[in-house]
Amino acid sequence: MNEKKSNSFAALLITIVVAAAVVFGVKFAGGSAAPAETAPEGSAPTQEDGAGAAGGAYKPGTYTASGQGFHGEVTVTVTVGDDGAIADIQVDASGETAAYADDAIGVLIPAMLEAQSADVDVVSSSTNTKNAIIEAVRSCLGEADNGAAGGSSQDGAGEAAGAYKAGTYTASAKGFAGDLSVTVTVGDDGTIAAIDVDAAGETPAYADDAIGVLVPAMLEAQSAEVDVVSSSTFTKDAIIEAVQSCLGQAAN
Repeated sequence: MNEKKSNSFAALLITIVVAAAVVFGVKFAGGSAAPAETAPEGSAPTQEDGAGAAGGAYKPGTYTASGQGFHGEVTVTVTVGDDGAIADIQVDASGETAAYADDAIGVLIPAMLEAQSADVDVVSSSTNTKNAIIEAVRSCLGEADNGAAGGSSQDGAGEAAGAYKAGTYTASAKGFAGDLSVTVTVGDDGTIAAIDVDAAGETPAYADDAIGVLVPAMLEAQSAEVDVVSSSTFTKDAIIEAVQSCLGQAAN
């Protein structure tokens, strides 16, 4: 009798031990789940913060261009490092009023270096000097652009023939008396077929002179990057800027 009770007690004890093992096993198994993944420290930020061109977007080298300021031309030199990033922007605005030039340079250059682009939104007391710097830096970065068809555009030949998407493109730019509008037509073969300029707000003699020298030169070069002389610097520069904008839309 005692032996039967002993056996029953032993069986009950074994049952309790097994049950406890199962409960604790489940608990430990549930606690062993891997923690949720977290982004590693130092992970790269997205490009949505307005950082401008991606790193390495430009060809290393030194590029120089000029833009029309208030009193005369403003010259800019852009240096692109071996990593393809803009390393330095030097501005020669010695012909401008010093206080206005310093203000424009002081707000533009740090913003451009941070954005790695000429397309920045800053406020300056000198609109003309600011616009001249932006225009010149854009021109430099156009030369340095790795995406330009046919490699370097330093020879002024612009995009290779057939480099544009067929269609009609329109853009405006600020002339002397107000905005002027340009329409660029690209044919099915990808070449610039026509450039029409609406400069009705400009002084007719100056507008006609700028259009007369620029449009034939651009059609021949298949590019907005042409070296011509005109009696109207403001109208000429506005036409060039607007055509550049159109061709930017049309670039393949």
